[in-house]
Amino acid sequence: MSSQIPTGLNIDGDSDGYVDNVCFIIDGDPTGWSSLLWPHMWSLYSVSAYINAKRVWTYNFQLQNSTKSSGVGVLCHEMFHSLGAPDLYHYSMDGRHPVYTWGLMEYDSNPPRHMLSYMKFKYGHWIAAIPEITTPGTYTLNPLSSATNNCYKIASPLSATEYFVVEYRKRGTTFENSLPGEGLLVMRINPAYNGNANGPPDEVYIYRPGGTTTLDGTPGSANYNATVGRTAINDTTTNPTSFLTAGGPGGLSISAVGAVGSTISFTVDFPYAGTKALNVTATNAGTSITVTPNDILGHGSGTTDFSRTYLASQVVTLAAPATSGGLSFQKWYLDGAEHAATASTTVTMDAIHTALAAYGLDLGEAVDNTALTWERGPGLVRADDDRLQRRRRRPERPDHTQREYLRHDNRNRPGDAPLVLEDLIRTQL
Repeated sequence: MSSQIPTGLNIDGDSDGYVDNVCFIIDGDPTGWSSLLWPHMWSLYSVSAYINAKRVWTYNFQLQNSTKSSGVGVLCHEMFHSLGAPDLYHYSMDGRHPVYTWGLMEYDSNPPRHMLSYMKFKYGHWIAAIPEITTPGTYTLNPLSSATNNCYKIASPLSATEYFVVEYRKRGTTFENSLPGEGLLVMRINPAYNGNANGPPDEVYIYRPGGTTTLDGTPGSANYNATVGRTAINDTTTNPTSFLTAGGPGGLSISAVGAVGSTISFTVDFPYAGTKALNVTATNAGTSITVTPNDILGHGSGTTDFSRTYLASQVVTLAAPATSGGLSFQKWYLDGAEHAATASTTVTMDAIHTALAAYGLDLGEAVDNTALTWERGPGLVRADDDRLQRRRRRPERPDHTQREYLRHDNRNRPGDAPLVLEDLIRTQL
């Protein structure tokens, strides 16, 4: 096949020495999810093949018959993998749909719907920057299919890392006519994660009625507009609330979402202005921590992990039990640094803080011996937490390539499939 490629064709747009992408379309039908004969993106690390002196690395594998019947949706999905985008559905098939049919990387239709604005920004680089709303007011968006003014970012005042993105989805174009609804979509972004494949937790989550950290709700009704009567989302009076990854309040307040038209309007308020979040966790899950005084929502003591919201400069007292899970209290850590050796301590809410009650042994030893690791977000991943296992990375590809080999529909590799493909690929290149 390599001899049929014109020598003047630019097949290495980023000049890294690798062919940007090769798509193999195989005669036949797919077998089953996570099997060899299933559409996927992978990296040809086991065979050295070249086209015009550029090494073949990232490739898409497609089945001709399914492509005929399913259209170009799966082609677009796999190609977006080659550009760096991760899957947005759960590989566990747990019945939960973080973005449902609103995004190409969870559901590929024919014709395919648009990628979410956040995905276009982070992985496609087709949106150069997402403008941020920082002051109260009424704002207007064009549909996502428009080239400009198609999304906004709103920071969570109760998280140092998580934030919200809003976009307007409207039927009327070839790629959006099969949308489940029209209106404003509100999504939560947690940049501590890469995609949703091993979730929850998820990198991208779209709010929908009935949705919680454990319930899927009705994701097909995630669209907000005046006609359907869903015109607001906040932390106190709406379903859903703007809960963060761990379940605590997100601090978002959107109201007065307008009717579907050439644009859509909505109002943003900042009820948590001047407040700070206190995230409370412990090395032993389910530890009861006494918290005084109650926060601005009336919440006080709780069982880890939990979050409380206070006015700036408020002094909060935390009291941990002497033992938890048969282990003795050791010390408090605040934002990863030693804070107090006594079970009762105070925290001044001059910033967003994470307080950790350590039990059984010094946290430094715990890091070395039981692999506790701080997330970029407010929580702690414990050694006994299966998320730690799920977040282990696949073996790295050579450093000089600087690409993740993201993979659609097969998490059991590297392993048999690329090796099984060797003979086929050798004969074609």
